[in-house]
Amino acid sequence: MVCFSYLATAELWTVPRFPLANFGPEVVSIERSIAADAPMTAAVLAALGVPTLLLGNDIGAHQKGAEVLAWLRRQGVDFTARAKTGTATPRITVVADGHGTRTWFPYLPGVTDSLAALDLSLLEMASFAYIDCYQLIDAPAARAVGAVQAAGIPLLLNLGGSSLSAAVVAALRGCQRLIVQTSVDEAAFADAPQVAALILAATRAT
Repeated sequence: MVCFSYLATAELWTVPRFPLANFGPEVVSIERSIAADAPMTAAVLAALGVPTLLLGNDIGAHQKGAEVLAWLRRQGVDFTARAKTGTATPRITVVADGHGTRTWFPYLPGVTDSLAALDLSLLEMASFAYIDCYQLIDAPAARAVGAVQAAGIPLLLNLGGSSLSAAVVAALRGCQRLIVQTSVDEAAFADAPQVAALILAATRAT
């Protein structure tokens, strides 16, 4: 299994309630993890005994970067990311309250360029691929989709609530054995069948 996405350190901040503009609530807890979804997916697969490779961006050669790579090693995940001097480690802060509200603030300097430079020939050895296709990394994700198509392997594409771009739709053309995963706002759960129908029509998935 090969997973593709950005690699970053993550923090989840819990607040009692989101504030009005120009106000700030107390942060009651902070949990540390990594992002994005593909690194976590790779860790779960590795725990299940599935040989897994994570294709991700390079990170900084400092404590935060070392912590991210150490986490992946503990999970038994093989990865392409390197710790490089002069590179910032991407980070994302997720803020959630007790009323079902959640938002996130990704800081991803250099991530798009780093992902665009990855050697995607590694996908040729995979029997299945997982790609995070967020708007923030749309261009390199579309390139990865094209590589999966060329390799002729099944694909799980995670939109994470993002819309399908024209570049991704073009890369998906003719794709077989495609699974698309996304999310809708809880307040709009009734729209989920329509969202699914639009994705199916756009991708012409089989």
